[in-house]
Amino acid sequence: MRKLLSVILTAAFGVGIIFFVPNVSEEFNSTESYSYASAISELRKKLSETPKGSPESKEILRVLRKAREKQFGYVETQNPGAFIEALSEIKTGKNGETYPPDYKNKALLKARDYKLSRGMRTKALPWISRGPGNVSGRGRSIAIDPADPSGNTWFVATVGGGVWKTTDTGETWELKTPDLTTLSTTTIAISPSDPNVMYVGTGMGYGRVVDLEGSGVWKSIDHGESWTQLAQSTSEFLPEAINRIIIDPENPDILVLCGNNSFTATGPNGGNHQSGIYRSIDGGQSWVQVFDPDIVFGNATNNRVQQVIAKPGDFSIMYASVNEVGVVKSVDGGVSWQVSDAGFARNEDIGEGEGTYSGVSTRIELTIPPSNPSKIYASVERPFGSATLLMSSDEGNNWVETKAGTDNINWHSAFGGSGADGAYTSGWFNNTITVHPYDENVVYVGGVNLFRIDVNPGINSRTIRPIAWWFSQNDYNVPAVHGDNHLLTVIPDDANQTFRIVCPNDGGVAYSEDGGKSWEQKNGLVSTQFYGVDKKPDSNIYIAGAQDNGTWLSVNNPGSDGTWIHVLGGDGFETVWNGLDPSQVLGSSQFGFISKSKDGGSTWQRVSEARIGSGPFITKIANTRTDPDLVFTITANGINRSDDFGETWTETQLSSWIGYRPFTNIKISDANPQVVWATSKIVPDVYGNTGGIYI
Repeated sequence: MRKLLSVILTAAFGVGIIFFVPNVSEEFNSTESYSYASAISELRKKLSETPKGSPESKEILRVLRKAREKQFGYVETQNPGAFIEALSEIKTGKNGETYPPDYKNKALLKARDYKLSRGMRTKALPWISRGPGNVSGRGRSIAIDPADPSGNTWFVATVGGGVWKTTDTGETWELKTPDLTTLSTTTIAISPSDPNVMYVGTGMGYGRVVDLEGSGVWKSIDHGESWTQLAQSTSEFLPEAINRIIIDPENPDILVLCGNNSFTATGPNGGNHQSGIYRSIDGGQSWVQVFDPDIVFGNATNNRVQQVIAKPGDFSIMYASVNEVGVVKSVDGGVSWQVSDAGFARNEDIGEGEGTYSGVSTRIELTIPPSNPSKIYASVERPFGSATLLMSSDEGNNWVETKAGTDNINWHSAFGGSGADGAYTSGWFNNTITVHPYDENVVYVGGVNLFRIDVNPGINSRTIRPIAWWFSQNDYNVPAVHGDNHLLTVIPDDANQTFRIVCPNDGGVAYSEDGGKSWEQKNGLVSTQFYGVDKKPDSNIYIAGAQDNGTWLSVNNPGSDGTWIHVLGGDGFETVWNGLDPSQVLGSSQFGFISKSKDGGSTWQRVSEARIGSGPFITKIANTRTDPDLVFTITANGINRSDDFGETWTETQLSSWIGYRPFTNIKISDANPQVVWATSKIVPDVYGNTGGIYI
């Protein structure tokens, strides 16, 4: 006869509840497992009826925890080094080699070829797009279709959803790249002489924490209907992130691009990073590296080449920006390059914050007025996000820094202040500039917000005023568009001397019909970057946390154009629906903040006990349907545990724990919820600290 232990909880309940706990060395039978489930259900019910924080509730939680251990078995801590070894062996060959560039695309093609060679007729998985249709993700680049004289047709490269096309100024959209093996499209160019020819660059090279590796350059010869990956994209010759592409307006086969590998501004300068300018004269079939900034400037500076532009009307003259250095120039169509100015970064700024997570290297964006192609403007981001505007009136031979007026607004800051004062700044990420098509002294710049700058060239001064803000109730009484703007682009109307402006941002596309006086935000691109999503039990309702867009709740059974409801602000991260009680939902925002709803997502309350110290930027929530009330999250010092779906919490501090890193993680085993895995940075961080894997 199996030995059973009878546990009577009269102290906790006032009346006796009896359930049976077997010896952990013996297997469960179905009757006993049912007894555990029934007892846990009773404990959950009693806990919901007991005042939070009372001695009775604490006792119930203690017994509930013991019951779970008995039901699923208690597991001792394992050796985390074994798992690290296993990961290393999976990803590293005998000679130390790891995955080659473009390995995902190669694996996909290999699988398709194998399927065809074997005559396999496997059924495709029935994927359904659930939207949302009313909140878009980050758009990084936009190209106005030269085949449409109305200027109403645009192609937008998004970081989380490929390339999208509109023919009606953003009212409706169509995905044009369903078969790309990377969602991270970051630059797009259309040939003016043959609009059927288009090029798309992939990979996000602007990040200071994490870059998104791309799959090189893709080409279309049928106006974006189909795409082919260019051959050298599969080698290590081109960088992992393609930042810009420009095409000779008279020859669709001549193009120039710039890019960089996936190194970050927080790592050591120099090293094995790769950046430069590349040129092709055969439609991208082969490339020549025409500029290597490390050869010219050494490796004491950051050297990312993140923009290349051509002089309007003269493709032989080009300019490119080099982070933490300045500008280089070509007068032979990109074949060779010379230094225009290497002093954009102040001496005291070079290496500022290097080896830490604070300082960011100088990023430069350029624009040329069509009304005076000899003039060039540069929007410059300095460490800690301060902004300045430089100008050349003689094709880059000489540069001057414009003097700020009394309205010295920092356009790289969310609120116009200095990053050194603690304000959020991100000029390393969302620095953009364009110029009035008919007035060379009017410049438009963007960061978190959008601004107009009026330049007085006689005294090299500037005045600045906001024209759009990232929230509606602002001090400047200007229209609201989504924050984090990436590529201001002008659509001129030469006949009427008027113009429109479009600008991809972290919420889709901002659009102005009247030269920046009024603005509206265009949605409909299904490109939202979700960090976490969960599905309501027994329903097609979803809740998801999105990059820079907060947390959203779907309608029932949404389609790709479905309307979702915004329920939590900030950056949205992981979400959890209680598997037994659909009225209970958890959502999260950055740095460990967690909120709870007890009515299915209609109303929310912040769960302050869930956050201890400053957790990692990407908030993690661990949960399993096997034990739906059990929840874990990450704190600055270790792990926080809740046995009642977020009502109360207990922290376990871990040694050698790096709790501030964005990708610190925790997961519960579905097979046995008593087994919980947690990770912090395995290799040393910039401070020399090392985390590990914990069980």
